[in-house]
Amino acid sequence: GDERPIAVAESIVSELSTLQAKANLKDEAGLNGFEALVFQTCERLGWYYGGKSEYSKAAETWLKVEALLPEQSRKKWFVPDAQWWAAQTFWHAGDKIKAQQLYDQVPLYGDNFFSGLAMEDQAFFAYREGNTAGARKYAQKAIAYFEAADDPNRVKGYKTQVERLLSYLEGWQKQPVQILPAQI
Repeated sequence: GDERPIAVAESIVSELSTLQAKANLKDEAGLNGFEALVFQTCERLGWYYGGKSEYSKAAETWLKVEALLPEQSRKKWFVPDAQWWAAQTFWHAGDKIKAQQLYDQVPLYGDNFFSGLAMEDQAFFAYREGNTAGARKYAQKAIAYFEAADDPNRVKGYKTQVERLLSYLEGWQKQPVQILPAQI
């Protein structure tokens, strides 16, 4: 399709540091507007590049969120959300080491919802790789973060999904499937 909106969004991202210096970020309304502009512009570009399988550009865009936000905004949900998306992007690109580093950073921001999402991702990734012990460990951490989250309704579906994985893993541990030679 039309690439002009992408060029505009990239231009906005490149100018955000200049805008940050000029904006009246002591005023709450100005700060809120700036935060939304930073996050939503990076979010849309990150999704766009990820959808095109341009993972390095997507992850690079997600990682710009923290640098572009003023110091007082970095303790809000924007940064752990962007870190989580960047971690997913690196994982899908096959860079599991960088993904792990970012997943490990998410809880440092103190947002239980995004910390839970980071642990949930790792639980399912570990499960897909056959690492049931790792899947169990991350699933338990995800549930603990979701239980500590501010809004129980926001995490309900995610928590249920992880509880199902944990239940499955516990059942598998007790009764693994056995294939006998006569069944092959």
